[in-house]
Amino acid sequence: MKKIARKLISSLCITLLLVQSLATPFLVSPVYAATSPWTQTDWSGGSGQTSWSDNTKFDSSSSVTTSTAGQATLTNTEEFTNTGFETDMSGWTASTANFLLQDEFTTTASAPLTSPRTAEPGPGTLTITDTTNKLSILNSKAVFNLNTFGDPALWSTTSFTRTAGRASISKVVLSTTDMRGQYGFDTNQSGGSGGGAYLLDNATISILSPSQINVGLFTTQSDAFLSIARTSGYIYISRTNGVWSLDWVDKAITTTPIYAYVSGPNFRSGFSLDFLRVTDLPAPFTDDYGIATQRLAGARSSGDTFTHEANSVLEYTVTTLQTSGSSLFKFRMQDSSNYWQLGIFTDGGLTFREVIAGTPFTRSSSAAGVTNGHRIVIVSDGTTIRIYTNNVLRITYSSATNFATATAGKLEITGSGGTISDIVTWPRTLSGSAATALDTVSADNTITVSQSTAQAHAGSNSAKVI
Repeated sequence: MKKIARKLISSLCITLLLVQSLATPFLVSPVYAATSPWTQTDWSGGSGQTSWSDNTKFDSSSSVTTSTAGQATLTNTEEFTNTGFETDMSGWTASTANFLLQDEFTTTASAPLTSPRTAEPGPGTLTITDTTNKLSILNSKAVFNLNTFGDPALWSTTSFTRTAGRASISKVVLSTTDMRGQYGFDTNQSGGSGGGAYLLDNATISILSPSQINVGLFTTQSDAFLSIARTSGYIYISRTNGVWSLDWVDKAITTTPIYAYVSGPNFRSGFSLDFLRVTDLPAPFTDDYGIATQRLAGARSSGDTFTHEANSVLEYTVTTLQTSGSSLFKFRMQDSSNYWQLGIFTDGGLTFREVIAGTPFTRSSSAAGVTNGHRIVIVSDGTTIRIYTNNVLRITYSSATNFATATAGKLEITGSGGTISDIVTWPRTLSGSAATALDTVSADNTITVSQSTAQAHAGSNSAKVI
């Protein structure tokens, strides 16, 4: 009986083990064999893949969009400090400036400097005039001490052909406004600039175009000055406290070739030059009127309207002075009854009026002697309005508080027998692509790197299952 009982127990145990072995696959979560490496064929299935059985899904994610089949997109900005994507730089863009001349004055040198000087890091060389040993290099800056305009001075050894957008860039360090200096282009390689340069003198910004035109004020925070060639003339732009200002637009000088140029003072204090560069700016500077707000070319008619920035540089030409009556040019127009107005009379005299609720108030006047062909320039800068005729400052009015944000203008009337042409409105403050281009070429570090807000990585990916 004991033998029979042992056999029955043994048989029962064997039977239970068989049952258990058969039932186990149904009681335990299945494990699928996956090839190694696992090939991810598509991302469209999204997250939730826990068993590696669906090759359109993945395990889990955060800040990832899979709305486009075959693609996973990061919704957060990718940064250099992140790991894993450094070999795929397709989402990064770099802006660089290509210089025709570049001297950063990196190596300390006592006066007199060798001429011609090899620019650091280049390209280009500089021709130096310094008969009294007033020019040296210290702390990566060219230091100009008192002597006379054109001595000490730097010129590009090689001349440049005039072309629209070609710019001479001077970055300066000013410890005082009681100083003098010239920066920009010159027509030769001796003396002061023959046209195409800034002149800073005791807080006043002037343009040598080729005669001297006072166009505003500078501070010790003014640090960059650009003379930008046009097909005919120059555009003059400066930077103060990081803001780019259009100081003047010249349309007369056509001299070519031209030389990059910086000169020290003939009295007052000197200055330090951080760098001198020449480059070809991109659009919108490649067009003579690329940065203009609006241009009405050719002969104009009474009633022509235009727009301008609240702070602006406006210009037009008196092709023919009227024989009777007056020409009336309105700007900063709030409406038809509230605006600023410049009137020119048959004798060439100027009257500057503020019109309030239809009533005119004369704010200034000048016996300017406007004649045929004279160019009129009106600069509105906050509460200050300056009016020029034939490159001479005629009127300055500093209490223009009314209508300061208005942006409409109108040529009301040309006068009997009078002809007015070429109305152009320019922004006083540069922004957008123009400011970006200026920032790039004037930066201490001349490469700007940026990245798109979402970086896409598409294609076959793999995950190894162990």
